[in-house]
Amino acid sequence: MQRIRSIRFFSNGYVEADEFIDVIKSKIEEDNMDVSILSEGRADLVICLGGDGTVIHTARLLNFDGNTIFLAVNFGSIGFLTNLNKEEAFDVIIDLLKNPECYDTYKVKVLDIDICYIDGKVKKEYAFNEMWLKGYDDSCIEFKQYSSEGFLQKVSATGIIIATPFGSTAVAMSAGGPIIINGNVMLSAINLPSDVATADRYFKNPIVDTNMKIKFITNEELEQEQIKKGNVVNGKTLYSHSRYKMSIKVDNTIVDQVYPENIDKILVNISDRLNFVKIGERTRTKKMRECILKIKEV
Repeated sequence: MQRIRSIRFFSNGYVEADEFIDVIKSKIEEDNMDVSILSEGRADLVICLGGDGTVIHTARLLNFDGNTIFLAVNFGSIGFLTNLNKEEAFDVIIDLLKNPECYDTYKVKVLDIDICYIDGKVKKEYAFNEMWLKGYDDSCIEFKQYSSEGFLQKVSATGIIIATPFGSTAVAMSAGGPIIINGNVMLSAINLPSDVATADRYFKNPIVDTNMKIKFITNEELEQEQIKKGNVVNGKTLYSHSRYKMSIKVDNTIVDQVYPENIDKILVNISDRLNFVKIGERTRTKKMRECILKIKEV
């Protein structure tokens, strides 16, 4: 790493975390380090004290700035992104500020999302863990799913979760999806209706490569399907999804509630956008074993 000229702190608001920040600030002043401590603006190093939620919240506040380096200290509970324990954090941070050339960084994969509306507007979002499309009150959403190789499947489901490898241990796992150790891939977990007779029609948890497209089925297409099936009464088809809005959630934050027919498509790519300080040889596999299986050594 290059010389660190400025740092900025973000914490979960716990007293212990805020007291730790004061100790670090005092040490920087005591040792006359040429490091500016910022309360706003872009810093060379962002130090997050909390759990994964604090890291995700901080990244969103900074608009997932790919030029910033993050150091995450675990002052929370479970932390897959926070690979530095609070007991060792003081020595590591001071050493990092004095000897940055002794440290390396690594990339964390995030979802790069474009929500494309039918009026031509495009909304950009990023996600550490997942994007979740959810029908109102468990109503079904009709969409087609594509991978980089083309059409994958047509789905009628109450929702879909698209997750990064990190996100595969969050909401996607609760929805029955597999855990991805690492790799340049995305998991999609389909939330199917309770009608088990339809479950074998879909790839429920397909893992795809670097990009995915969700294309929503229009009311006109739905109407033609219903006509073909004979679901017509007094000249009107029996089904339309225009009555129900769906929620678009990014890392558990609702970014829009919209009728599906008002969206043309959603494009999702996975990219190495964020930089984190590498601490020792701690791996994601070891972290998952400790957090999920509660096993520290094999």
